[in-house]
Amino acid sequence: MIGHLSHLSYWDALVMSFLYPESDWRFLDRICQCWFGPVCLELGTFVCPYEQFANAAMGTPEGGTLWVLRPGDYSAVGTYSNAMTIEAPLGGVVLGD
Repeated sequence: MIGHLSHLSYWDALVMSFLYPESDWRFLDRICQCWFGPVCLELGTFVCPYEQFANAAMGTPEGGTLWVLRPGDYSAVGTYSNAMTIEAPLGGVVLGD
């Protein structure tokens, strides 16, 4: 037996679920982590999340979940008609102008 736990921790399980997400999950991080030359690839995945809230909101399927990965302020000015759940597991997220 390796280790002393009989199950994954909350954070281990959360990260695993992000690596193998539900089909209607999208991810947002205000700091781009996925560069292709001079361009930030905003694919909406955990590895290449959206950088802009507007892109993330438009890219999240109706009834899906948008996971905000990094605490901070996100510009969210606009009208959004797509119903979605917004989750921020680390907290500290402000959607505003």
